[in-house]
Amino acid sequence: MFTPTITDGIVAAAALGLCYRLYKRWTALPLPPGPNGLPLIGNVLDMPKSHAWKTFAQWGDIYGGIMSVTLLGQPFVILNDPAMATEILDKRGNLYADRPTLEMAHMSGWDRVLGGTRYGDKEYRWLIGKVIGTKGSVVKFNAVEEYQANMLLKRVLEDPRGFDAATRKTMGALALHLTYGYKIKEEGNDPLVDLADKAVAEFSEVTRPGAFLVDVMPILKYVPSWFPGAGFKSLAKTCKKSSDDLADVPFAYVQEQMLNGQETESYVSNLLHEKDLSEERLNQIKWSASSLYAGAADTTVCVVTAYFLAAAKYPEIQTKAQAEIDAVVGQNRLPTLEDRKSLPYIEAICKELMRWLPVAPLAIPHRAMADGMYNNYFIPKDSLVIANVWKFLHDPNVYKDPFIFNPDRFLGPNPSPDPTDLGVFGYGLFALEPTSQMSRSGSTSQRLLRGSQSLVPLDSSGNEVDPVAETMDGIISRPIPFTCKVAPRSEQIMQLQEMLQICRAEDGQVFQVNAGVRDIERIGSLELFLHQETGIDQDSVLAYLPDGRRLTNTNIRELNGSQTQSIYVFNKYYLDLPLDDVLRELRVEAPLQPPIEDDIAATPPFRPSQLGASYLRTAHIHREHISHILSSLHAQHDALRIASTSLSMHVLAIVDTFEGVASSSRPRAREAGGAPGGP
Repeated sequence: MFTPTITDGIVAAAALGLCYRLYKRWTALPLPPGPNGLPLIGNVLDMPKSHAWKTFAQWGDIYGGIMSVTLLGQPFVILNDPAMATEILDKRGNLYADRPTLEMAHMSGWDRVLGGTRYGDKEYRWLIGKVIGTKGSVVKFNAVEEYQANMLLKRVLEDPRGFDAATRKTMGALALHLTYGYKIKEEGNDPLVDLADKAVAEFSEVTRPGAFLVDVMPILKYVPSWFPGAGFKSLAKTCKKSSDDLADVPFAYVQEQMLNGQETESYVSNLLHEKDLSEERLNQIKWSASSLYAGAADTTVCVVTAYFLAAAKYPEIQTKAQAEIDAVVGQNRLPTLEDRKSLPYIEAICKELMRWLPVAPLAIPHRAMADGMYNNYFIPKDSLVIANVWKFLHDPNVYKDPFIFNPDRFLGPNPSPDPTDLGVFGYGLFALEPTSQMSRSGSTSQRLLRGSQSLVPLDSSGNEVDPVAETMDGIISRPIPFTCKVAPRSEQIMQLQEMLQICRAEDGQVFQVNAGVRDIERIGSLELFLHQETGIDQDSVLAYLPDGRRLTNTNIRELNGSQTQSIYVFNKYYLDLPLDDVLRELRVEAPLQPPIEDDIAATPPFRPSQLGASYLRTAHIHREHISHILSSLHAQHDALRIASTSLSMHVLAIVDTFEGVASSSRPRAREAGGAPGGP
């Protein structure tokens, strides 16, 4: 048993005294500087009505990298310096790892998505990371991304002035497919895309810090709806229904598809395959999916719309990018994600889009979980800490001419800082994974640059105008709507929209074919068409759609509804061979040999520069060969998944058949058992 001594008491008293002195020292420290406020209300009258990041940036020029304002007793600490933001929100992230309590978001039901969860609700992040948290895990969705990027180009060229609607439809379709395996209606408006558009716009509205007085004075949530100034309550009720529907409707769709054995691989279907899911885990899956969809759809729409604005405002950028794509890709196909590593200027465009008009100018606000101190300033517990990312990305000391769209700033021997290092994806636990966002915007930009020749901005009367590079207000900030006419580069580009992708399963070879369903019908035989394109004997062709359905001459038109416009072709010839013979025929032997004298084309002794150049050439050949093998393995993996899906569907059909036979036999068996002379 512990018995305190006099020494223990002295030590404890000294420790308490030290803590008290530190506390007094902290509380004696001033808040970060800022505009003088009024008694009781503080800086309520100083706060900007919209585009707060611009006002905060102006204040930062006066008060420095860290400043503060107070609204009705609620401190807001604003960071206008990226180094300070990194130090406070990343390096001291545990102290600022909570989100602010936004009462309006809570009343609207948006506290259940990732953007509104409090510290400790890490399950959402774990679930999302489990399915799509790494580069390797998102590779399986590359085909869907490329297909939707292609569809965006097609939709834009079919309706040259409807690029805004085409962008929202395409990004919604992509996010719905990745999250729920849902395929949108191609004709007209899709109900789920419309629902998500409405819900995400409402989310951006109700989560703006300081936008609603109830966020600062939560007691206002108890006032009756008829009370003057209580219009926020009816808005919250409307938003609550939208947030519920966005979570419930597509989630129920996946559950129904899985019951029927017809689900497409997606974030939700992958997680629902786990055994013994509790009600709590189902709820986590549902709301993390809603978070994933809302974030993926809305942020990508912002970036792609910014691309249209940049291409219209700076046509010389588009011309330079198209020249790079033509040099790498050629004229006979559209670029793919595999081409990204060979397109540095396109990569620079993606970075500049993130910097020029950042999607989240103030990132996601953080909340101080305890009293803190920084640079001899006191940061009280429950302070809202906001990183002014817009200021970081428009600092003329960091980016020359920051309001000009200039991808070249990220090229050359001394490139400007990468926006992903300056908070464009957030800080601490709230930081987003940039890989998939950059992938989606990059793939889309490639296709648009390859296919569109001119983007002419127009006013409401159809006259050409100079578009304004400005964004709407909100936690997610889209460019201001504008009208633009898009023209195709050539007739050949229009033909490329009809490209089919055929995967030969036996070796993973992928063929890009400039043909469509009409061409197959014109030939009169799917087997003959696939024989001509892949070399597989007509009698040995087995064709499947990406969802595992068998493709034949009778259902060939279903190819038009295929999400990835792909055909997977299997060779029945190999089904009749022993496994050893199959492996022997399909074995890939990489020609990884060192350079020889003929390669060097000189007589010994060789100069080091000759050897170095030869080894470098050989290394490039080996690298290309390995990349080809890797792509083939990915294609073979996809083909095996298709075969497995098809087999599962056949097994389920057989089981259903046997269950039906058994069910119909039971009454007859009972009758026979009860008949005279029966057992």
